[in-house]
Parts: sequence; C-alpha cells; structure tokens
Amino acid sequence: MARIYQRFAVAVASTTIVAIIGSISKAEAFQLFSDRTQWEAALNAPTQTLDFGEPRLFSGTTVFPNGVSVLANVINGQGSAEGTTVGAVFNTTNPVGGTGSVRGDVIVNLPSPVTALGFDASVGPVNTTLVSNFLSEAGQVLERSLFLFPGAFSGIISEAGDPLLTGLRISSNSPGTGFFNASNISYKSVSVPEASSTLGILVAFGTFGLGTAFLRRQKQYKSTTAVD
Repeated sequence: MARIYQRFAVAVASTTIVAIIGSISKAEAFQLFSDRTQWEAALNAPTQTLDFGEPRLFSGTTVFPNGVSVLANVINGQGSAEGTTVGAVFNTTNPVGGTGSVRGDVIVNLPSPVTALGFDASVGPVNTTLVSNFLSEAGQVLERSLFLFPGAFSGIISEAGDPLLTGLRISSNSPGTGFFNASNISYKSVSVPEASSTLGILVAFGTFGLGTAFLRRQKQYKSTTAVD
C-alpha cells in the first residue's frame, strides 16, 4: 500500500511539473510581424478591417459607430479619424533655445478581445518618431516598433496561453507640425485553447494513469490473496 501512495505522489508531482513548464514556455509567446503578407499567411484566415466612417476631429475619449473607443491625448493637437485611419494631428513648435516637445498618444480599444491584430503606421511630414504598442487583457503594453516611417506594418498573433489582445497605442514626442496615425487596422479572432484547458488535459492524463496503476495493483493484490 505504501508503494501505491509513493507512485501516486510521483505521478502528481510529474503532472504538476509538466503543467508548470508548459505554462512558462507558453507565457506571452506572442508572434510579432513587420510584414502584412507574412502576418496574414501565418493566420491563414481572412481578417476584418475597422472603419471609422466620415472625417472627424476629436479630443479625449470617443466611441465610434464601429464600437471602438479611442483616447486622443495630444498637446496642441486633436485626434483624427476618417475611413480606415485613426491618429492625431498637431501643431507645436519649440521656442528658440527651448527643450519642449509635442507629446501625443492615441489609444485604440477594440469592442472585444481578439487573437490577432495588425496595422499600418504613418508619420509626417516633419515628425519622424513614432512608437507603436499592442495592448492585451493582462494590461501590459507590448512595444513593437520605434522610429516608424510611412507604410510601416506592425502585426501580432496571440498564441495558446497568451492574453488576448485588446487594442493598440501609437505615440510620438517629436516637435513640429504634422500627424501620426494607424490605418488598415485589421484583426482576427482565432480560436485558441485556454491555458486552464491545457492544464486540465494534463491533470486528466495524470489521473487516468494513477487510476490504471491503482487498479493493476489491486488486481495483483487480489490474485496474491487468492493463491495464499
């Protein structure tokens, strides 16, 4: 009987270790892309593109007809949206000898989490510094690119066990007059197994193995008893 308990403890420990290693190896293993064609090929599924409708300037937080919430926080500027493009326009000039600069953020929050998100980023005409990030359910900001130029693509795919994606942020701190935006914001909600499901499968296999070992031991015990 003592050996049965030992086997039980070993099996449980093994199952737990495998589950932990699996969770660690899959933690935040996002796939990042800088080419839209490669991103779409990796998805192997059609995507949807956000449409913000008629030309519009806004500030603060605005909810668009497509259900997307956009926060525009731009010094001496406003958020701007038209069709498949959303971003900001600004007009700020550093004083002579000054060190001030325009700082702006545009945060796009999707109506519901997705597992794949991509967009084309542009800056100009004199503003050439842009940082793009992806937002996830876990609350972290994933920095994707720095010093983007017109037409630069940023894409991400959330793999099994990763937090789902909730939106994106584009930021700039360059002085001058110009704009920065994200266009052709595409997404795809791909079904992925939850980490808890993976853990459940591992536990199920471990339990099945334990039950089999226990029944085998019981049969051996009964056979030995019958012979005696």
